[in-house]
Amino acid sequence: MLPADVCAKLRARQSDLYAKAAPAAKDLARWCGANNFVAGQRDAVRAALRLGGRDSGLASTLARLDALPLGDAPPPDGYAREAAKLAQAAAPLYELWQDAKKAGALSIAAEVAQDLAAADPLHEATHKALGYVQHEGRWVGPWAKKMLGEGWIEDPQFGWIPASDAPKYRAGQRPMDGGGFAPKAEADAAHRDKMKPYKIVSEHFDVFSTRPLEEGVRFAREAEDFLESWGHHFAAFLEPELKVGALPGAGLQAPARMRVFYLFDEAQYREISGNPRAKGHFDLARQCSFFYPYGATRSRVQEMIFYHEVGHQVFHAFSLGANKGMGFFGALSGANNWLLEGLATYLEGLDNVGGKLVTAQVNLPLRDFLSSAGLASDRLAVIGPLRIKLAAHYVQTKIAEPWEKLFALNQAQYPAGPVVNGTQIDRYSEGGAIAYFLLHGSGERHRDNFARFVRAFYEGKARGAKAIEQYLGTPVAELEKGYAEFMGKIPPMK
Repeated sequence: MLPADVCAKLRARQSDLYAKAAPAAKDLARWCGANNFVAGQRDAVRAALRLGGRDSGLASTLARLDALPLGDAPPPDGYAREAAKLAQAAAPLYELWQDAKKAGALSIAAEVAQDLAAADPLHEATHKALGYVQHEGRWVGPWAKKMLGEGWIEDPQFGWIPASDAPKYRAGQRPMDGGGFAPKAEADAAHRDKMKPYKIVSEHFDVFSTRPLEEGVRFAREAEDFLESWGHHFAAFLEPELKVGALPGAGLQAPARMRVFYLFDEAQYREISGNPRAKGHFDLARQCSFFYPYGATRSRVQEMIFYHEVGHQVFHAFSLGANKGMGFFGALSGANNWLLEGLATYLEGLDNVGGKLVTAQVNLPLRDFLSSAGLASDRLAVIGPLRIKLAAHYVQTKIAEPWEKLFALNQAQYPAGPVVNGTQIDRYSEGGAIAYFLLHGSGERHRDNFARFVRAFYEGKARGAKAIEQYLGTPVAELEKGYAEFMGKIPPMK
């Protein structure tokens, strides 16, 4: 367990350095826009969001840029000079992530390094620590280097495609299941067939989409954004695979590629997934997850469901690595099953900002949450960050379940919460709020040891209701007291 002030001091430095670097990213984005350099503008906007936080104007600009082809045009004259200004402004982040790693704050180290890599695509030491390798003068992951060497390119609209096929895609053609190309409308219609989905490959995922190709590509990119951010939120979970000098997430590869199905509509989802109720789920038996767009287009609600279910999938996949853990299978019996849904509930509250998933806004008013989620009423309001507010309500009204009781529950006992003073307790909310506290409360000093506890749980090692004490070095009663104080400060859900 880290001293409370260590992470607080590192976070203060991070906030200060990001505030100084973010304007340079915005300046670069404006310069690229003025010079019609779409690829550079897209990367600079992503960096500006990662460094500067939520900005609705930049977010809408990024969505527009992500829908444009990058093309093959080289950077305009002067681009290297302008990009160097951002690199110089972000340079102090290198010392910050090194200091964080030396202090044992792995999550902070991994997050800052990922953001520095986004701001400075040429920063050698950081890219090496993150597991990147050189390819034709730029840093790419080992999988991407292999694909590039085999003649593929990555296009923001079309995903990974053979370079020789790029002119066909840009002319409005799309691949057919049996080979060859056809006009987009014809190809999209053909791929609606559940037996002939588009297959979109990314570094860690195979996405099978009966939606239009571009939607499936955005879905795959969202999955990759999720995985990168998961790697720093739960950095110490990956510690057993760390190479000397590397950061958590370096060369991250699950034992098998993760499969995701993005289906045309609810009817097709029900038919293929066999799930009569959920709006997305991870199927443990088939080792894949299933989703469809909730509403006319993909909404914030669907995004939160996606993070929840793919969270299950990722925790399972990466606990089956070098230590030969049991993954989800090893966690289904015994105590501490609050972690299964608690972790996924925590993840559903994250918000994608420039490709980086940031912590839930627990102070967001209900009205604003409903608007951002595309909801007209509160019928689905208890999802995402509002689950944490609901758990805070339990604490503040003294109906929250005792931790020792909650931690002792097995998988069969956990989902159905008791009725206390006429209130049906939502244990998903309780579990998500406890995960939120152990990651972000108490000056973050429990964060990495909590991730180590999660790893042990998935490997079948953390069995007893008090096993958490072994990893966090703190009695459950003391942790629970800190949780009550932390939740007591969260504004109630109104």
